[in-house]
Amino acid sequence: MADLKEKRKVRSDRSKGRTTSSRRSEDKDLCWGRNAVISMLETVPSACKKIYMATGIQISFRDDLLRLAGRSAVEVTEANGSYLDEITGGEKHQGIVANIDLPKPRDLSQFSPEKGPSLLLAMDHVKDPHNFGAMIRTAEAVGALGVIYPSRRSVGVTGTVIKTSAGAAFRVPLYEVTNLVRSMEILKKEGYWVVGLDHEASRDIWCTSLPDKLVLVVGSEGEGLSRLSSERCDDLRRIPMVGETGSLNASVAAALGMFEWRRLNPLME
Repeated sequence: MADLKEKRKVRSDRSKGRTTSSRRSEDKDLCWGRNAVISMLETVPSACKKIYMATGIQISFRDDLLRLAGRSAVEVTEANGSYLDEITGGEKHQGIVANIDLPKPRDLSQFSPEKGPSLLLAMDHVKDPHNFGAMIRTAEAVGALGVIYPSRRSVGVTGTVIKTSAGAAFRVPLYEVTNLVRSMEILKKEGYWVVGLDHEASRDIWCTSLPDKLVLVVGSEGEGLSRLSSERCDDLRRIPMVGETGSLNASVAAALGMFEWRRLNPLME
């Protein structure tokens, strides 16, 4: 199954003296890790263009991968581990890397509100791809209708985001907006209540119930909510804490806020 021509191509690419950073900048449309790639083949195989598999990978995993890839006619090519290290910038790829079509963000004008309780997560300039992906994964878990983020000063969708989201970035509607504050105002007109998480807020998320139609806004790492976003929120809530930590990781705070909303609006069986 090994593709000798591809291996020669790998050696040729590396002989050109490209640095890890330059190769990675060319390969932004990558996804890596066994769970992430398998999840893509199971749920969105059309997004997989080609899969690189490390030579000598575990036989049972190889057989599962080839079965799923063959079902959707996705090409699988063997490559040495050093090549996979190079194109992923040293990420923990577990011997499997996929060349993919990244999910395309939607315009907020495409959003259609639903009747009854509904949740949207808004990320206010989140720059860490691990936080970004983790929040998308949690948004899917709680049944959020979508994730909103600004086109500028946000990490956007990358291979690390895809991996951290466990493929949820392909299943949860992602809305990329030019102006987050303006988008918040648009959603208010649709009946949504905008609540920002702020560790300095006077009220906590349990003091009164969160609204059933909620846009939950989470700030960036370190800086929190921007001044404009904070001013335009209908309400600010904090997560009560003890100790000296001061604030939570952005994705943890978002998860607590989203699951509090889900607790108040349980899924109908």
